[in-house]
Formats: sequence, structure tokens, C-alpha cells
Amino acid sequence: MMRLFFVFCFLFFASYFCSAQGIPPIGQWREHLPYNNAINIIPVEEKIYCATPYALFSYDTGEKSFERLSKVNGLSEVGVSRMKYDASAQKFIIAYQNSNVDVLYRNDVINVPDIKLSNVSGDKSIYNIYCFNNRAYLSTGLGIIVINQDKYEVAETYLIGNGGGRIRVNDFTQAAGFFYAATVEGLKRAAVNSPNLSDFNEWQTISGSTGLSAGEYHKVLNVQDKIMVQKNDSLFIQNGSNWIFFYHDTWPIGNIDFSENKILLSETKGIQTRIVVLNTSGATEKVLQNPLLSLPRQATIYQSEYWIADQNNGLFKTDGNSTERVFPNSPINIATGDLVFSGNDLWAAAGSVSESWTYLFNPNGIYRFSGDFWTGVNQYIYPQLDTLLDFITIAIDKQNEKVYAGSYGGGLLEINKDNSFK
Repeated sequence: MMRLFFVFCFLFFASYFCSAQGIPPIGQWREHLPYNNAINIIPVEEKIYCATPYALFSYDTGEKSFERLSKVNGLSEVGVSRMKYDASAQKFIIAYQNSNVDVLYRNDVINVPDIKLSNVSGDKSIYNIYCFNNRAYLSTGLGIIVINQDKYEVAETYLIGNGGGRIRVNDFTQAAGFFYAATVEGLKRAAVNSPNLSDFNEWQTISGSTGLSAGEYHKVLNVQDKIMVQKNDSLFIQNGSNWIFFYHDTWPIGNIDFSENKILLSETKGIQTRIVVLNTSGATEKVLQNPLLSLPRQATIYQSEYWIADQNNGLFKTDGNSTERVFPNSPINIATGDLVFSGNDLWAAAGSVSESWTYLFNPNGIYRFSGDFWTGVNQYIYPQLDTLLDFITIAIDKQNEKVYAGSYGGGLLEINKDNSFK
């Protein structure tokens, strides 16, 4: 039976070992979640908050210390999809892959399960979050869902598709008295003071004319009180009642951020990735390319350094020259195979197979937890393991302490005490 290795506890009878390793007392849980899959970052005062698909952590840039927040110590779910900070209300809005929502305020986590529990059919996924006047505007596959941050409940739902239908909203913002929604039907706009924003008639599709072509729009953001939109790999910016071309290159744009008066584009083309830094005139000021850039999800500027959330290589910061990875030590991903102890060390297999026993081509190898520290044995670190995928089983020879890891269809790996392989 497959087991998801999101959370597990260590129970030992040797009190010396427990105290030496910082293990919680029996009956309490400790999480060991992957923190190198960064998807979302927000700087708040002296801390950088980072979301992963499994949990959150913060990094204190002054003390250079980490704090972790997961289901073990407060969150309602695993599977974070998006996070937003409302500076005026001092609240974090956390959306999960199953459409559940948490609001973090001071030391409290208030759950808002309305969307998750709704029996409405369709795509309830939350693609983005925008905060304004103590309300959180969620861009979802149904439309725009508004959460009242004072009452911690869903206040309204805007079904803004043509004829009042449900459509996917990719992004949402406001400027100069108007709300803007980037949708699969185009860019839509409504006055902030409209008497009934739930009425689709209040929303005007403004793409298809005045310089914007028809079709899906992926991002919309406020750049110095002007609206910028993304359509495919091109950017357009508002100029009075018209729209003018702003930027284009041949690289697909994965995400756009506006930070410290700079526009940061996260781009991936094949196996190449980069962060393009534009000024507000559209000129390229810097192009960041780094071996750690694998799949950048978001970038921001804090204290004159670039902080990048990379889905494969975690959170890191760079000034364009030196680079530092910044996230808590952890296994590189979840483990769905064997968990085996050898002395005080835990070995965990990352892989699994499908229900019909076919390959999943999992490259993450096996993990070792020793001395309160995680290390990995995989093809990223040891290229000679490039033909060994889907490690699902582990056995340990108690006499010579050799570790044997079974790769589904790839063979058997023998690991010696000196970490040499056969």
C-alpha cells in the first residue's frame, strides 16, 4: 500500500537520542516536508515568506533563521497553491489546491472552507489573490470569489462570463476606480463603485479594441497606477483610453511581478530559464541566468537583491553575481516508498509505481536522515545514477551496514558506508 510521506514521527525509547536530535516527546509530531519546491514569495518587513506545495516557511533576514508553518502547527491543509499578504490588514491569505482558504492573522489561523465545501460543480481552483479594502478577491475557474476578511466568509461571487456564465479568471487588480480581470474571454473591467458587481452586465470586455486583441489574457497588474496585461509572450500597457505595446520576446512568460519599480519576468524556454528585469519604460536593465534557475515561479526585489522562488531548486537570492540558496534543510520531495531505519539513520525511498504497476519515472532517488540532517542519493547529485528511476524499496544489511535500494525496472543500487556505489 502506497504511503504519502508528508508527515511522520520518530518514536524512540532512548531518551539520550531524543534529546540529542531535538526530537519531540512521544505523542507529538514533527514534520519533514520538502522545502525546495518554492512557488510563491512575499517580503514582509525583515522576513521573506515562501510558499511550497506542502507548507510555508519564513526567513528572518536579520537573524538568518527559519520558521515553519504546516498542518502540524496550524494550517488547515497540505497543498498550497497561492499566498497573498494584505499589508493594510496585516493578514495572509493562503489558498490550497482543494480550494480551501486560511487567513493568518497575528498568531491565529482562521479557516474559510466555504469554497471547498460548496457543491457547485466546475473548476473551483484558485489561480490568484488580490487584496483591497479588507476583501480578498480570488481569481478562480468559476469567476471572482470575494472573501470578507473581517467576517472570514465568502461575501460575493462574480460570474462575469458572457451571459453571466462561469469562466476562468487568471488574475485580478484595480486602478483608477476600476477593477480589471484577466480571463479566458479577454480583459474585463468594472467600476469599483458599481452598485452590483455580481451582475455580469457591469463588466465590460475591453480587449478586442483600442489596441488589445481578442482572446485570453493571463496576467493583469497595476504598474504605477497604469494597468499592464500579458497576452501570450507580449505585454501591453494602458495609455489613457488606449493600449500600447510594451514588451515582447520569443521566450514564454511564466509570471510577471512588479517590485521596487521594476518589472520582473520569469521565463522558461525549453531547458533554459531566466529572469528579465525591465524598467517602467520597457527597457531591459538586467537578465538573470543562473544554474539554480530551473523553473522560476516568482521573483521579487528586497534590500537590493533578487529573491527567486524556483519550483525545483527552492528559494534563493542573488545580486546578479553571487547566489545563495535559502530554505530549511529537508528531503527534496515527498517519499512514497519504503521507510527503513538503520541504527539512528532513516532511509526513505522517493518513488512509487502506478496502480497498474507502470513506471512513473521518478528521479528523486532515496533520502537519508542522519544527525538531524537530510541528504539525498539521486541523479541530480550523482549523475552515474541517471538510469535508475522509481526507487521503491530499501533493505539494509545489519552486519556490514550496506544499504540496498531497488529501482523499479532499473536495477539494484548498493551503497557502502563510505557512500561509494555499486
